[in-house]
Amino acid sequence: MLQVRGAGVLATLLLGGVFLPAPAAAIVLKELQTKATFENAGVRVVYADDPDSDATIDVEYRSRGEMGWRRGHPLIRIAGSRFVTSLFHLAEGTTYEVRLAAHDAAGVTSELPQSFEITTRTSILPAARRHLFVDAAVTTSGDGSRGSAYGSIAEAARLARAGDVVHIMPGIYHESISPASSGTADAWIVFRGEGDGVILDGGVTLPTETGWVETGDGVYQLPFSGDFNYATLDTVRLFQHANLDSLRADGAGITGGYTIQGGVLYVKAPDGRPLTERVLRVAAQDYGVALNLGAYIALQNLEIRHFDGVNISLRNSHHISVQHCRVHHSRQMILVRGRQATDNLIEDTTIWGTAVDGWPWEICHHDHDCSSNAINLRDAGEGNVIRRNRIRGVFNGIYLGQWTTDYPEENALENDVYDNVLEDIVDDGLEPECQAINLRMYGNRFRRVFSPISLAPIETGPTWVMHNVIDGLWQDSPGWERWGGSPGWVKISLTPAGELPMGALRIYHNTALIRAEDHNGWGSPGSGDTHFKNNTISTTRYIYEDWGDWPHPPGSEWDYNNFYTTGSQYVKWDDIRLDVAGFQAMGFQLHGLAAPPRFTDPDAGDFSLLEQDPGIDRGVLLPGINDSHCGPAPDMGAIEYCPDGHTSVEEASGAALPVELNLAPIYPNPFNSVTVVPYELASTLVR
Repeated sequence: MLQVRGAGVLATLLLGGVFLPAPAAAIVLKELQTKATFENAGVRVVYADDPDSDATIDVEYRSRGEMGWRRGHPLIRIAGSRFVTSLFHLAEGTTYEVRLAAHDAAGVTSELPQSFEITTRTSILPAARRHLFVDAAVTTSGDGSRGSAYGSIAEAARLARAGDVVHIMPGIYHESISPASSGTADAWIVFRGEGDGVILDGGVTLPTETGWVETGDGVYQLPFSGDFNYATLDTVRLFQHANLDSLRADGAGITGGYTIQGGVLYVKAPDGRPLTERVLRVAAQDYGVALNLGAYIALQNLEIRHFDGVNISLRNSHHISVQHCRVHHSRQMILVRGRQATDNLIEDTTIWGTAVDGWPWEICHHDHDCSSNAINLRDAGEGNVIRRNRIRGVFNGIYLGQWTTDYPEENALENDVYDNVLEDIVDDGLEPECQAINLRMYGNRFRRVFSPISLAPIETGPTWVMHNVIDGLWQDSPGWERWGGSPGWVKISLTPAGELPMGALRIYHNTALIRAEDHNGWGSPGSGDTHFKNNTISTTRYIYEDWGDWPHPPGSEWDYNNFYTTGSQYVKWDDIRLDVAGFQAMGFQLHGLAAPPRFTDPDAGDFSLLEQDPGIDRGVLLPGINDSHCGPAPDMGAIEYCPDGHTSVEEASGAALPVELNLAPIYPNPFNSVTVVPYELASTLVR
């Protein structure tokens, strides 16, 4: 018998009519795709062959000029004959050298370069070429020069060209912005609010002192020609009833609101008080900022409010930056839509709504426009970044994707969502519904959110969920009453076709403290290729409970977590109740803990670890994720314990947000502790 060995395995030969063991096909690396954002980058490799699916690919990287190489997270095999990974915590505007190392017992053939470069985006805008000025206080519109300002933003938007900075003086501007031109990569158009109180207002105030007639049941009427879909009374949103009978009878279980019928406006105050000397505002314009096929335009330090449709609409627009703005009171706050909507940035912006936390969950979820999102990336493309925003008082926080049985891969491809603060969210905090390839969600903080992270579903992945802090669940949310509790700190849901989600999930270094009585940590109908590592989860019932009656698919790895419950049950898996030992017997949590975590001051929102925390130095090293850990090994949970004052990568990512970000529930402005940051103090924008 002739034996031929190739690359360490038996080759396949046909000799004398006798079949011998066949040579395994060597993996062939055929195509390389990369995408960099500001602080992260994606690497995607298309391969061929590897019929036994035993190949692996490692990655190393370094900034250009560095001597040593750093290991990144190994590439993850996904559908479509691809391997994918992300590089995290990169520096902006920096070029990195990257190299891959593939391993296959049958050998490796590569059509890729031995090494390649990735350059992250920079947040430094090119210098302005021309300065234009707008001032609502001028009596006669001028030529836009410093001493002869335009009287409206719309006029400046019509005339601005690439390289212009439009300086907008404080004042209330009852108009919309729809620039006639786009900027370029080396010459942005910037609309900059100069100081506090630059307000783009789409509403009008209706007098309440005279003209109204009380008609009984607390309803007041006023002749009214026109229509609108958004109104507030004393800054609190009014529910739009279908007709007068519903308004009178508190239909849909909602007391008060308004309706327009037969040329008459009917209003009923939710608190039953008269309308006299109260502030009634109705939306009079559809859009605050409307960009369609726009590019390289920045909106800085603006307050945008009371528009009937959307406060900021970015349709099929790319390289649009929304920075240090205040966006509130609209049916939709910020909408980014269309496959050409790529490489947009929303950062350091405060977004809030009112009233929907008191309306029935079913009304908002199915039949009413109150289900809108603070930030909605609907069917949007690649490279969008949402970072360091504060969101409160809306139905959903940040949405990515679309609900469909055929998710396009462009949806949320290489998107970043990090260092955001979300509070008082009626339904989902972060809600991706898409293929979610290299969707990175990390360093976010949740307080009083019904369902903080809803992976509903992830079709392909990898989706990265890391270093998030979940400070309880919101028991006062209408969703809690509707469902008898929350799905938990993370939800992994079925696809629109009713199938088990099979997308790759990498859930690392999260902290969740659930104090609701007799409540699960989280649940799902079951999924494969889900890796839970280095998380700290504390709850009061099951750590995890499955929802389905079918077995979990293979490929999940759960280990090195501190899963602690004060309840008598531990895990329900494939409809079987397991204690800690039983769960370990299944191959899970072999290096895990089930011990009470020790946080510094969770009641004050401080989830840094005390020296006595049992998870310190008990985590596993994850290259490219926790390399900068303190001590002999990484800690479990979102925030690394560093007694010498060293700042770890995890802290720098924003997981350890300052306590003062825990904001009191105050209306009309729940973010009254947040001041508008003058441009001189703000970080520069991204190009």
